Amino acid sequence: MIYRVDLHVHTLRGSADPALCLSELVRAARQAGLDAIAITDTDYCTPVPIELRGVVLIPGCEVSTLGGSILGVFLERPLDFVRLRQHGLPTADETVLEIHRCGGLAILAHPFAQTDANPALFPIRPDAVETACASVVPPNSAAGQRALLWATEHQRPRVGGSNARSPRELGTVYTEISCPRLSRAFLKEALDLGRCRPVCVRPETTPQSRRPSPARAGKTAASVVKSVAVLGLCRLGGLLPLPRQPKKRPGKKPQK
Repeated sequence: MIYRVDLHVHTLRGSADPALCLSELVRAARQAGLDAIAITDTDYCTPVPIELRGVVLIPGCEVSTLGGSILGVFLERPLDFVRLRQHGLPTADETVLEIHRCGGLAILAHPFAQTDANPALFPIRPDAVETACASVVPPNSAAGQRALLWATEHQRPRVGGSNARSPRELGTVYTEISCPRLSRAFLKEALDLGRCRPVCVRPETTPQSRRPSPARAGKTAASVVKSVAVLGLCRLGGLLPLPRQPKKRPGKKPQK
């Protein structure tokens, strides 16, 4: 079976009702056709149930390191951030070791999103590489191509994630994982074996984007008005021909 998993999702930390926030994410995941999502809040391991409304929830976090961001997914227990940061930001390899110690898999997240990224600071052998990330690494971007090349050279599995920070962003990029059954254990094993691939969804095909937001609708309307105004000026200046008026066909003279 092929399952759709968003491996890079953030919650609204500090919200008045964390349970409601998680429920909204799960509702959006179902609408986007996702089977599982990984909750990867930055430098914090958010506790999650095994599943909610049929969507498998994967415990994880996004760790800030000297070598960029590292995702820890399928964690069996929270990372020890106090020990990990006793000398400041940890190295990427120290973070990978801590993720493995906590039973998880380490993913090099959007490695070339920053133009000054230094590959020498990347982990020696992450479990996978995020070669597509909706918010910072658009499809076919230079950063995405560099990440793809790095993953190929180091023979690492490629994954994708939305890096969503709101429900409407879920599912714009996800990972297809091939495994016998939908569960944390099977998904983790398949990802570790490289039975996965990133998938980028065109915005117009996602359920959340069928109806534009008020801000987007206003921007679109303004663009249409501007285009009409420009077209009118071009016609007045002789740059575009005026539309031809249809010729009137002579009708039959009424008989007396």
